[in-house]
Amino acid sequence: MAGLKVLFAEDMIMNQMLIKLHLENLKARCYCNNNGKELYMAYKKAPNDYHVIITDIHMPEMDGTEAITKIREFEEEEGLEAVPVIFLTGNEDETEKRK
Repeated sequence: MAGLKVLFAEDMIMNQMLIKLHLENLKARCYCNNNGKELYMAYKKAPNDYHVIITDIHMPEMDGTEAITKIREFEEEEGLEAVPVIFLTGNEDETEKRK
């Protein structure tokens, strides 16, 4: 994972620190955002800079699902390849798992 550029969004500071620690231990470069709106804006500014997006699902201002929907729309409009996405959630609801 050395050199992998990861854009991620997580609203809880402790989770941000844990994610960043794990990714940096794998030699990935991390770019953290506090919510989906920040994630979307960061991606839109430099869409070719990231290899993967990791996002929490439930966040204030804009959740991860909405942010990724907007990112996919932006990618389609700009003719960009879709960046891989990993969703995170602490919710154990079966509905969330299926999403």
